[in-house]
Amino acid sequence: ARDKLWRRLLMPSVHQALRDAGSVMAVYAPIRDYLPPDIAERTVVVPNVVGVTVRPTVSERSGAPMRALWLGRQMPGRDPRPIIAGLKVTPNVEMTLIGDGPLHDAARRTAEDNDLGRRTTFIRAMENHELCASLPRYDVLVVNSAFREMPKTVMEAALSGLPVIVNRLPAAESPEYSNLPVLFVDADSGSYASALRDLESNSRKRITLARATQDAAWQLWDPDKVATQTADILRALVTGAH
Repeated sequence: ARDKLWRRLLMPSVHQALRDAGSVMAVYAPIRDYLPPDIAERTVVVPNVVGVTVRPTVSERSGAPMRALWLGRQMPGRDPRPIIAGLKVTPNVEMTLIGDGPLHDAARRTAEDNDLGRRTTFIRAMENHELCASLPRYDVLVVNSAFREMPKTVMEAALSGLPVIVNRLPAAESPEYSNLPVLFVDADSGSYASALRDLESNSRKRITLARATQDAAWQLWDPDKVATQTADILRALVTGAH
C-alpha cells in the first residue's frame, strides 16, 4: 500500500519531467515499451554499468565447492527462496546473498528450515566498489526476477566472467538477455538445482560458459564505451545539438 501511494504521488512530477526532457536515458531496452510513443522516440538505452573497469581473468578454482551468488533486493518479484531451496539437493554448492528487502527474513528462514546455515551467507549491504571487486571470487550468478529488466548487477557479474542462471520468463523477452549466453530455467527449486548441479559437476563447461559470457558482456557493455556514450549525450544536450 505504501509503495502504491508513493508511486501515485510521484506520477505527476515524473510525467512532467519526461515531457520536458531533451533526452531520456533508459538503462535497459524494455523500459521503452512502457513510455508514451513520443517520449520513447527520445529515449536512448545507456547501460547502467559503473563498477567494473578492468576485465578480470576467468580461472578455474579446483577442489572447492562451487560458489553461487545472488545480488539485489529480496522482495516480491525478486524472490531468492526457490534458489535457496534448490541447494538442499546440491551439496557441493555454497551461496552468498547480498541485499536486503521485505523477503530477507523469509529467505533466512528458508535456509534454516533446510539446514543450509553452513552453506548460505547473507550480507544485507555492501559498497558497490567492494562488491564489484569481489565478483571474480564467485562461480555463477543466480537470478529470479518477475520483472522485464537487465539489472546492473547482472551486467557487472557478466563483465566479471560469471555465468548467469535466470528464470526464463520474462528474461527471454529482454533484448539484452538474448545477446548473452545465459542458462534459462523455470522459476522453481528443482530447475535451479538442476542447472547448478550441471555446472558444478562439469568444471570445463562452467569455465567455457564463463568466458563466453564475459566475451559477450564486454561486447555489449564495455564500461569505457558506455561512459563515452553518456558523455556524448550530455555534451549534445549542453550544446543544443541533441
